[in-house]
Amino acid sequence: MNSKTVIGGIILLIVVLGAVWYVVQSQEGELTSIEDLDIGARDGALTLASLENLATTTLDGESADLADYAGKPLVINAWASWCPFCVDELPAFAAIQRELGDSVTIIAIDRGEPASVAMQYINRLEISDDLVWLLDQSDSFYARIGGFSMPETLFFNSDGSLGFHKRGPMEADEIKQRIERLN
Repeated sequence: MNSKTVIGGIILLIVVLGAVWYVVQSQEGELTSIEDLDIGARDGALTLASLENLATTTLDGESADLADYAGKPLVINAWASWCPFCVDELPAFAAIQRELGDSVTIIAIDRGEPASVAMQYINRLEISDDLVWLLDQSDSFYARIGGFSMPETLFFNSDGSLGFHKRGPMEADEIKQRIERLN
């Protein structure tokens, strides 16, 4: 490869990364509609029903189906112990779940880690009793939602339709605002 090709590739990479950064920064703090942000959800492909029968389990190894949580607003967060943003975001979800009680269900799905790793992490954060904790050993949930960042969070309306799909971390205020928009 000659040096012009390498330099051209580096410049292209910088332009692409700059464009992605600009889009993320321009949306930060704004609460826009799902139509503006998530093309995959716009065509109706992602609903709670489309996530049924994934290979998720409880921390005790019992089979769990996301469809069992239908009927009221639902938040599903994909997380892992190696995710640097999850250490702040999971306690925020737990505090919001305690505050809102039964009006919403918040599920945290660990991505492909053993139950012992997930439990140790949850216990260290002292939030083990605050959320619905599920394991996804095969990472099928993340694949089904078209995940490409960490964490990723889905906000479902009570009818199972997707209200919003957030790629990346959130502050507590944004989480609460997203939940308040669900019906």
